Amino acid sequence: KGEHRVGMVGRSSGVSCMKWMHPQCFALNMRIEYAPTGRARCNADRDGALIGKGEPRLLMRMMKTSCGGEVVAKAQQIYKPANAAALLTRYLSVEGVSVTA
Repeated sequence: KGEHRVGMVGRSSGVSCMKWMHPQCFALNMRIEYAPTGRARCNADRDGALIGKGEPRLLMRMMKTSCGGEVVAKAQQIYKPANAAALLTRYLSVEGVSVTA
């Protein structure tokens, strides 16, 4: 109680619901990678062009650990780096948030 949380819409039993995580834990789950396919769209521009295979993309993820101990995605949003810049600047300005461990 009284702590900041990051919320992201996820799925549970086929129903959309809000998932919550501490800001610092969320920051450590962000990742930049090259798109393995050309099928994803940027969450900031849902009507825009697909993110092409091999293009850089930012993944904002909320993670959980399964009963078997493996880490699986709980919720994920994909952004083109240019579209995520303003969002990241605002998020990283929250006190106590850093992308370094």
